[in-house]
Amino acid sequence: MPGYLGRTKGWIATLMVISLTSCSEESTSPVVDTIAPAAISDLIITDSLGTAITLTWTASGDDNQTGTGAEYDLRQAMWPITEVNWNEADQVAGVPAPEVAGTIQQMTVTGLALGTRYHFAVHVGDEAGNWSSVSNAVAASPYPEAGFGFLVATRDGIFAVDVDASFEFFISGGREVEVKGDRVYTRGISEYDLDGMLVRRIPVPDDIPGYINFAALPGDRFALMSHSLDSIYFIDDAGNRLADLGILEAPDNSLQNLDGIVVGDAFIISDDGNNHLLRVDLNTYEMSVFRDLSNLSGWLGAIAYRHGYYYICQAQKIYRFQESGHLELIAELGPDLYNITAIVVAGGHSFVTLNFAGAIYRVNDATGQVTSFLEGLDYPTDLELIWR
Repeated sequence: MPGYLGRTKGWIATLMVISLTSCSEESTSPVVDTIAPAAISDLIITDSLGTAITLTWTASGDDNQTGTGAEYDLRQAMWPITEVNWNEADQVAGVPAPEVAGTIQQMTVTGLALGTRYHFAVHVGDEAGNWSSVSNAVAASPYPEAGFGFLVATRDGIFAVDVDASFEFFISGGREVEVKGDRVYTRGISEYDLDGMLVRRIPVPDDIPGYINFAALPGDRFALMSHSLDSIYFIDDAGNRLADLGILEAPDNSLQNLDGIVVGDAFIISDDGNNHLLRVDLNTYEMSVFRDLSNLSGWLGAIAYRHGYYYICQAQKIYRFQESGHLELIAELGPDLYNITAIVVAGGHSFVTLNFAGAIYRVNDATGQVTSFLEGLDYPTDLELIWR
């Protein structure tokens, strides 16, 4: 037995030496990092007023969504950025270093040209040279902090409002206002220049019944929208009838809202009383259903279009969608902010008038944040973007 135990101890000692040697060899071998950071998936534009655009995103990690990455490669271009055309995009300088995964980060890109549409995307790299795939791509056009503003129609008249919320009287009268190029139109139809000087009056045929809203169309044409008769009447600037369209087979005696915008050669109308957006071809005056939103409870109202997105409002909600995309809720206003009557989209924000609140509110389209822009208005009913 003693001899057996002695041999066993020697065998065990040999194993320990081998094991320690093996561990020592493994500990000196380099560990290869092959795990790339996760791609940024929530890159958004949170502001674009002035000659700058602010980008916000959530940091991913060194290894997928864990740890801290080493660097960002942010690119900008005049076209949508993908992996295929990545090297053709311009690298943005001054990008902050990544922070720990899950941290909200932000950067403002400056020195941009007003009114020019910029596209952005980002890669994340780690210390081992692994790079994530490209992030989601975003785009926006910076708008000047001065030089543009709004016309808002109220019971007290139409006021010109700057982006700093200062305002001055523009013209008297007019519950609805339209801006087309360098001309302003009010219900009636009266045409003004940008200084508020009357240019001419457009005759409206006597046999066209009362209308709730109107729109200025290409080719010196106008669309007069009647919710009591569920009809739209098209006239030229001499008052000639061009077409009459019924938005329903027969009036249903329901007084829905009616609003319309021009997109290309089409006139998009909200709505037919059944939560359908309609499309009128302005070459043929043929009408079709553009978007079925009957899944939404409550009426539809103000509508706008900007950079490929359609914006549609309900009393307290703002949605947007691309022509072939899903409907996205941008924001739901507070309980005391009721009845959106008009919407204008500029600088990454939606500006909406609320007649019962007597105010204009500003909504960040990326975050949904709602802030007061201008209060103390007497029943604002319409809003238009204007360059001054």
